Amino acid sequence: MISKKLKKIKHLEEHVILKLKLLKLQDDFKSLVSIVAHDITTPLGYLKFSTEILNSQLDEKADKNLKETARVITNSTSKLNKEAIQIIADARSKLEKQKEFWPAKDVIVSSFENFDIDFDKNLISGQLKAELKTDLILNKYLISSILVCFYKLKLKIDSIVIESKEEKLLIRFNSSIDKAETYKLVESEIKGLKQKEILNSICDYLDAEISLKEEKTGLSLSLNLAN
Repeated sequence: MISKKLKKIKHLEEHVILKLKLLKLQDDFKSLVSIVAHDITTPLGYLKFSTEILNSQLDEKADKNLKETARVITNSTSKLNKEAIQIIADARSKLEKQKEFWPAKDVIVSSFENFDIDFDKNLISGQLKAELKTDLILNKYLISSILVCFYKLKLKIDSIVIESKEEKLLIRFNSSIDKAETYKLVESEIKGLKQKEILNSICDYLDAEISLKEEKTGLSLSLNLAN
C-alpha cells in the first residue's frame, strides 16, 4: 500500500514541476507588464504634456501647416496613450482572473481522499472557513507530503487545527506517540522531506515553512503558509 501512495505522490510531483514552470512564466509576465506600463505610459505622458504646451503657444496667426502638424501630433499622441492604457489594463485584468481561493479544510480533505487515507473530517477544527490564497496544486503537494510521512511511519493523525497567525495560515497536524524514538523517526522523515529540491521550491514560492514540535501528548507538525 505504501508503494502505491509513494507512486501517487511521485505522479503529483510531475504536475507540480509543470505548475512551477507555469507560475514562473506568469511571474515573468507580471514583471513585463509592470515594465511596459512604465516604459510606455511615462514617455507618452511627457509627449502628451509637450503637445499641450505646443498648442497653447500657437495662436490664430500661426502658420497653417504648423497648426495642422500640431493637431496630428496631438491626436496621434492621445490615441496612442489610450491604446497603451487599454493594453496594460487588459494584461492586468488577465492576471487578476488567475487568482483563485480554496477553503483550507477542503484542500486537506481532498488530500486525504487522493491518497485513500481514512480520516474523519470532523476532526478538523479551528478556522474552517479560512482560505488558501495561493496555488492549489502546490498546497495539495505540501499537505499530501506530510500525510505520506505519517502514513509511512504508521502514525495516526488525531486532529488537525487551522489557525491564522501573524498574517499566515497555520495548519497543525497532531498525533499521539508513546516513544521518544518515534519522534526521532518523524524528525528524520521531515528532515529528508525538507531536503527535496521540489519542496524547497514550493516553500519559497508559497513562503511556507514546515516545523515539528514535541508535545506532552505526542507531536505537532505545523505547516505555515503566507496568506
